[in-house]
Amino acid sequence: MFRPRPGIPRPPPPMNATAQATGPGPGSAAPPKNRLGLAMLFALLALGIAYIAYGVDESRAAGMPAMMMEYAVWIGLLGVAMMRSPNATLRVSDPYLMLLGLGFNFLVYPGILWLHGADMERQWYEFGRIRMDIFVQLQLLHVLYMVSLSALYFGIAPRHRYTLTEEATSAPLPDGRPWIVVGLLPMLYTTAQRIITTGTIAATQNYGEVWTNEYADVTARHAEGGSALVASQFLGKVWFLPWLAFGIGEGLLLAKLLKERRRLPLVLFALQAPVLLFLNSGGRSVIAAPFLIAVVVADLLVGPIRWRWVLSVGSVAMVGLNFFGIYRAYRERDFGEAFAMANERFSSVSRGESVSAEGPIMLMKEHFAIAWTDANNYSRGVAYFTESILSLLPQQIVPDKLHYMNTTAFLSREFLGRAADVGGGVAGAIIADGYMIGRELGVIVLGAVLGAIAGGINRALSWSGHRDGAQPMLWQVVLLVTWSSQCIPFYRNDLSVVISQLFSVVAIPIVLFVAWVSLAPQSRWTRRVSTSA
Repeated sequence: MFRPRPGIPRPPPPMNATAQATGPGPGSAAPPKNRLGLAMLFALLALGIAYIAYGVDESRAAGMPAMMMEYAVWIGLLGVAMMRSPNATLRVSDPYLMLLGLGFNFLVYPGILWLHGADMERQWYEFGRIRMDIFVQLQLLHVLYMVSLSALYFGIAPRHRYTLTEEATSAPLPDGRPWIVVGLLPMLYTTAQRIITTGTIAATQNYGEVWTNEYADVTARHAEGGSALVASQFLGKVWFLPWLAFGIGEGLLLAKLLKERRRLPLVLFALQAPVLLFLNSGGRSVIAAPFLIAVVVADLLVGPIRWRWVLSVGSVAMVGLNFFGIYRAYRERDFGEAFAMANERFSSVSRGESVSAEGPIMLMKEHFAIAWTDANNYSRGVAYFTESILSLLPQQIVPDKLHYMNTTAFLSREFLGRAADVGGGVAGAIIADGYMIGRELGVIVLGAVLGAIAGGINRALSWSGHRDGAQPMLWQVVLLVTWSSQCIPFYRNDLSVVISQLFSVVAIPIVLFVAWVSLAPQSRWTRRVSTSA
């Protein structure tokens, strides 16, 4: 008898797939609960608490109860998400799961690193050591933010899991190759241009030079005004669309490979990432994001993809991305020399920092913002929300928006000084934004607003019209999981960036998809999906 290879998802059953997707029929027994998953959740709670306690630095032990409390709340939210899911199981493509996972990376994990003795202050010594009272306060603020965001999300987002119907499962998926080609066109153009001008296929400028040049170009366009400024503003809204198309195309390709259980092509698929990083002269996120999109799209179409594979590959990818973050600073050198220098520097960082390079700086940004806000008795109040909306409008309409308080720019200037004037910067911190609005209440309100936005997008993309029994189309749920994989601004940017990103990765793609399906109503993208509650 044929046995599927371990780690490769089983193909959907040929019979009664729709009935499985929509739940038990009348008179049938309810599906069994995932008792093993719930037991593993409690085990994860116990192991996490033990890990926090075992590695804690004695001089920082006073912060351990607050850290354990935050971790327990995070596990509790994971449990709520599990209980809301069909059969109490979680899949990679669950829209809420990415929000919660990023919460661990940006809020929970940095605190654990610091409790275990990580010297996060060594690069920013001028700001002093992290104060224990502020550290404990930060854990409370993290809890308030995660709970308020989750409460509004759970209250608005539908309790659905999307599954292809039997007819859609047996039919071919949309072809991902055109999407991949369209998505790669900008990179192919810049690579060809680099070969013609420099004679090399790989980028030869380090990331600092690239960023400084781009910043200078943007500044020059703003000073010039006119059509150059309008073009720059337009490109700022649509620049991510090719990478979005590339991610969807890669997701369709990955789904096909998983469905066919072809191991060698899967390995070659994974090797695309380092090749594209090598060719790309920009940041890491534009390469990482499409592959994250690919995983969630593939899980939606042919999943579930097993968690052990996702976590294993994800851990390796995080280490690789953080290594590349160091390597790109030496790209003007020969490859061998640059690699050796990056490896020497990378080997000097702690194991925790090699997995999460953003963690240390996030905790320092939050700590500084809390101390500064209290010392200056600063409060933005309602102005934060009005300015976040107005800052989305073109500079020609709201010329004063350049003078609005922006937490990201504020932190960049405080941490980097004059380097911020030539394009240097650090990412923002949503907890800092909330605290500057109105202390603890501001964090709760901002979390609730962002939770309502996330839940509202989920519900809007799940809309299937007014016909009884109608289900969402395939393009809607693909776009839903695609957006949910790009919600980093919910933690490391501000409200205006969150809304601006929604325009780029939700609003514009919706318009394009609606136009496409109206012209091709029999397209594979118009297939209906089943929902299970």
